[in-house]
Amino acid sequence: MRALKRLIAIADLIDDAETVADIGCDHGYLGKMLVKSGKSKKIIAIDINSQSLAKTEKLAKKCHIQDKIEARLGDGLKPLQDGETDTVVIAGLGGHTIVDILKQKELLGVKEYVFQPAQKSDFLKIYLQQNKFKIICDFIVKDKNKFYNIVKAVRVNKNIKLDEEEILFSLTDFDQYNNDLLEYIDAFIERVNAFSETGKNLKAEHQLSIANNLKNKIINKETEKCKK
Repeated sequence: MRALKRLIAIADLIDDAETVADIGCDHGYLGKMLVKSGKSKKIIAIDINSQSLAKTEKLAKKCHIQDKIEARLGDGLKPLQDGETDTVVIAGLGGHTIVDILKQKELLGVKEYVFQPAQKSDFLKIYLQQNKFKIICDFIVKDKNKFYNIVKAVRVNKNIKLDEEEILFSLTDFDQYNNDLLEYIDAFIERVNAFSETGKNLKAEHQLSIANNLKNKIINKETEKCKK
């Protein structure tokens, strides 16, 4: 299978992890990638679906890494104990579902979290800012004509407020993903215009203003880079 761009982007955020808990592991491709690249010594692959877990175990055996990947059937963080993992990845689930999983328990010993919500990333980021998480990396990746918001966060001792631009789009930009972010902004503008064309509303106009300002900021930044 071709390595998906979004999985590569997630893996790029992880370095020297002792144990990664892959919540909603599905077929186990991310775990395989992390072990094979040396980014993690061990994977705890968790899924609520026994068939998905079976595919993860099959892939691990095929790649001769079954001693590095432990499959656990269960719901979210519930199969984990304190101190078992230093990195938690929750990818491919909706923002509401990810928030529900985070509410299950606060695991001790987790140094960082990586999220890739399938939708409602704004809902997830609002929860993070209200529950003592600091977002340290947040960007958009386009893969197979779909956009994915990838967020890396750590727990801190205070709430850190995000502005609307950061909630709607991204907090940080990676140069290699600037074109993806620009395409995402264009798609966002088109979507908002389509829903608001029958009657303009203040919320839509405000969001369009934020989107256009960010787009211009990125274009100007790229133009300045080309001049150097």
